[in-house]
Amino acid sequence: MCVRVTQTSCAFCPWDTLYDAHTALRKQQESAEAAQSRFVPSLRRYFSAQVASQGRNGFDRIETCRQALAALDHCGWQRSFHQRQFHEAYIRACSRVFFKTDGHGAFARYQKQLLELNGWDHIAQEVLVSTPRRFGKTVSISMFAAALIFSTPAVECSIYST
Repeated sequence: MCVRVTQTSCAFCPWDTLYDAHTALRKQQESAEAAQSRFVPSLRRYFSAQVASQGRNGFDRIETCRQALAALDHCGWQRSFHQRQFHEAYIRACSRVFFKTDGHGAFARYQKQLLELNGWDHIAQEVLVSTPRRFGKTVSISMFAAALIFSTPAVECSIYST
């Protein structure tokens, strides 16, 4: 189900309009759940997300993720310099995930081009963030998880924090 919120502007972020739209969306979801009355298996959700992301490739999904993170800067979550660095490191580490639904071997075919376009010398799958308190590590990974799920609907995201 896709519902578009209109008459909103990130420059002013009218929270009352967003709250009303959220309430209306929630009521629609509750009525749809009541009508359906059965659990949709995760496999079906996975395939419907794949259908939704068809026609896009890994490069498009990376750009959509970056745009989603940049949009947060204009809607009240101004990212710090370090958070921007964390997000670029997360994108690099998750680059394989963005190409996961492009078919077998897509990442291997486009890896060199991906490195050149982003100015990367290698792609590591791990990111270690070790900073003092109040650097925004938890908020940073939350922002990235939201942007990742937004840009790549077929992804399942697990976050382990210690």
